[in-house]
Amino acid sequence: MVLSKTPTQSSIRNSLQDRVIDVWTLGALVRVKVDCGVILNSLISRQSAEELGIFPGVPVYTQFKASSVHVLR
Repeated sequence: MVLSKTPTQSSIRNSLQDRVIDVWTLGALVRVKVDCGVILNSLISRQSAEELGIFPGVPVYTQFKASSVHVLR
């Protein structure tokens, strides 16, 4: 999944507008939980999280390729 502050033009066709609801720092990585009607989790670098200003309440766009989706119950 790709997180961004604005929609981006790319080969990725699935784009959802959502809001960050939780953030966990895990060393050099950051786990970001977003809500777009369903809860999605993304793992990004700490540098990316800092550059995007990721924290709870921030609106973001989540983009992903359909072939990359894994559903866990």
